[in-house]
Amino acid sequence: MAEQAGTTHEDTGAGRGAEFESEVTRLKLKGANAEPERRLVLLGAVLMLVGVVLAIAGWISSNGTNNSLNQNTDLTMAVAGLAVTVVGAIIWLRHSLSRYGRYWLARCIYEQRQQTDRIVEAVRRGAGQSLAGSPDNSGTPDVANALEKSTVESR
Repeated sequence: MAEQAGTTHEDTGAGRGAEFESEVTRLKLKGANAEPERRLVLLGAVLMLVGVVLAIAGWISSNGTNNSLNQNTDLTMAVAGLAVTVVGAIIWLRHSLSRYGRYWLARCIYEQRQQTDRIVEAVRRGAGQSLAGSPDNSGTPDVANALEKSTVESR
């Protein structure tokens, strides 16, 4: 982006990015390290796998015996395996979605700031054109007409 005479460094996209980074560092967030979250995602996946293995082993073991006490014990192990699978899925899902949610939110903020920069630039361009073409030269730009002109030009 070429800087114009009336714009400052903060008006450009690079300035907005630097401003965003400085705001985040001022907040002193501890979320920069994603290692605990990665561990919890991995833990959830391992728990799901272990739970499925327990459930299958308990089911197979309960079918291999005629003793009802052993069958009950094995079926209890199978149900416990299913519970471990559900807990692992919840842990995995929660941390996977929170990670994606942060990415999505940062992406939305970035895109909204870029869109705002484009709108401001279009209004400035249009306001400059309407000032030059205004018959009374009152110095007040007609922002609505300028935005409409820049929208029509971009199509």
